[in-house]
Amino acid sequence: MRATAWMCFAALCAGAGLSGCAGHQMYTIDASRADLKATPDDDSDDDAVAINRIVASLPPTGGAIFLPRGSYLLKSRILLRDKDNISFVGEGKSTLIRVRPDTGKYAFSDFPLVEVSACRNLEFRDIAFSGQNKAYNGNDSVQTPAIYLTDNSEFCRVSNCEFRDLNSGIRIENSSDCRISDNVFRGNIVQDGVQIMLNSFRNVVSGNTIRFSDSAKSGMGIRISGFPGQPAKSNSIVGNTILNAKDEGIVAEFGESNTIVGNTVSNCAYGIQLYAHRYGTISANTVENCRLSGIGLFSNEPGRIITGNIISGNSVRNSGTAPLCHAITISSSKEGSADSNILADNFIQGGATNGIDISARHCLIRGNFIQSPGQMGICIANASYCVVEGNSIQQPGRHGIFGKACHSIVSGNLIVAKGAPAPGSIGLWLTENEDAVVANNLISGFPVNELGVKK
Repeated sequence: MRATAWMCFAALCAGAGLSGCAGHQMYTIDASRADLKATPDDDSDDDAVAINRIVASLPPTGGAIFLPRGSYLLKSRILLRDKDNISFVGEGKSTLIRVRPDTGKYAFSDFPLVEVSACRNLEFRDIAFSGQNKAYNGNDSVQTPAIYLTDNSEFCRVSNCEFRDLNSGIRIENSSDCRISDNVFRGNIVQDGVQIMLNSFRNVVSGNTIRFSDSAKSGMGIRISGFPGQPAKSNSIVGNTILNAKDEGIVAEFGESNTIVGNTVSNCAYGIQLYAHRYGTISANTVENCRLSGIGLFSNEPGRIITGNIISGNSVRNSGTAPLCHAITISSSKEGSADSNILADNFIQGGATNGIDISARHCLIRGNFIQSPGQMGICIANASYCVVEGNSIQQPGRHGIFGKACHSIVSGNLIVAKGAPAPGSIGLWLTENEDAVVANNLISGFPVNELGVKK
């Protein structure tokens, strides 16, 4: 078995470009080696002890550890501290790292499976992680992740791994330039698939699939979660698929210059949400069948400023289907502030209430195509100094554009009611229009095309 494992390991290094192979001492966890004692499919020992022993024996230049197929039981954490250039490679789903069976509490409420502290250039590839957490017990205070990257860890990678039945999949905190790619998260994930926390910069989360079980009671797909004065900045969330999240599919709070591009978010409570976020980009995403909101920017507490964000080129279908919920929302309360955000060239179809709902200042709403919203195409309630131009609104349930347009420009919009419009529906209805410029809008098919518009 030892020779076979080494041959497989050499093939992995040669064929997969495994980080940490060339010039490094290489170790293999092998059930036939009594000195290692990380024995697959043997629950009598704590395999974390053996793995930690191997890590401690690596030279300063690092190395690679191959975990052959089998089930490895952890009764304590795998701890990597001040280590560089180490690769852990398994055989896909056949290599399973797991914790003790769930006995009514969370399966790993005491420790993450793997803690990476102050490390550089670590890699986890082709390994399955399981918390064996089959049922949710309502304890929201437990958020321990399977892999925890912390204390200024840099350039670490997790790829082609599987995470199932866990409190949380991967957490990045105070760490930068890490990459989480092409992994699968599934089952009863209680908190987050991937979480990027405070003081974490330039991390990339790409190509992952995060699927929550029907029995899950909570959970977010991908969360960027900074803190006032300690934002998460310049992270990229790209090309992920998130299904059936009980809370947000993707959420960013107290962040700056984060990019959310090309993701598919489907059948979640909320699609993509920003809270207290500056200079973010939400572009080319597909959001479908998200009940409470498709895409939302919210500033509802003191200090939670939403400014300089761009929402462009997204497809939002049949989202915001619950009463008083909208496909795309920018909302500011008296305590918060939403200012200078851009909504451009988005495709919006369906929804229970409004296609775009704005309570903000200095927003640009341009070139959006809105089809068959339940109520208004664009609602600019409590908005001022906005530009609403070049949008196409087809067959709104009530009004095309509605609300307050003080100190705003509303121009060049196409608003069309097809078939039999609802009684009392109005194409363009401005309840307040102080210092507004309203011009060159093409409106047809409504019982009343314009109301409250100065001629």
